[in-house]
Amino acid sequence: MSDCKMKIGLASAILVASLGLSNLIGAEKEDNTKSVESTQVISIEDTNRIYKISPNDIVEVKVYLEPDLDAKGAVDEYGMINLPLLGSVQIGGKTPAEAASHIKKLYEADYLVQANVNVAIVEFAKRQFTIIGQVQKPGVFDYPTFRTLTILEAIGLAGSFTRLGDLSNVSIQRRENGTLKIYKVDIKKMLNNPKGQTFYIYPNDVITIGETLF
Repeated sequence: MSDCKMKIGLASAILVASLGLSNLIGAEKEDNTKSVESTQVISIEDTNRIYKISPNDIVEVKVYLEPDLDAKGAVDEYGMINLPLLGSVQIGGKTPAEAASHIKKLYEADYLVQANVNVAIVEFAKRQFTIIGQVQKPGVFDYPTFRTLTILEAIGLAGSFTRLGDLSNVSIQRRENGTLKIYKVDIKKMLNNPKGQTFYIYPNDVITIGETLF
């Protein structure tokens, strides 16, 4: 799929989310749904500053003037990568700059007087999330690497809530460095306070939409 088609598809899904959520919470909430935050485009240049390394990313580590310490490999499901002398090192959940600083400290602690370390992501893992429960189209969805994705946009890609969907009962399962965490999100409160904090979806998140209890 071309970047153009992907952008059009994502924009359409966001529009569906806005319209569907407005109908569910009533006409008096229409102004709030118009404030749903759009996706943020992330440039290659910004990646080193804000992108957090994820499992299956291919990462290249270079140590200036120490070619024997250079390494390239995939980050495993626990966020680890194998490096010369150091063995397995935790870099998942860190930006490339944070990972470089962490590796620098490890080398300087036992092996080098001064280490100039650079970490770069040379290939990004496929970005997917799963959504189940009370949505129109439950399933697994892809989304572009260089875009953030909010919980509202993810629900939009799944066709929005069913009539039984509980906006106050949404949970996200996320594996962080090998540990499973569950986040609770109240979509109704989020829509009532559009200037509040936005919840972003990470690769491999599993979103569950609960059912309204009558």
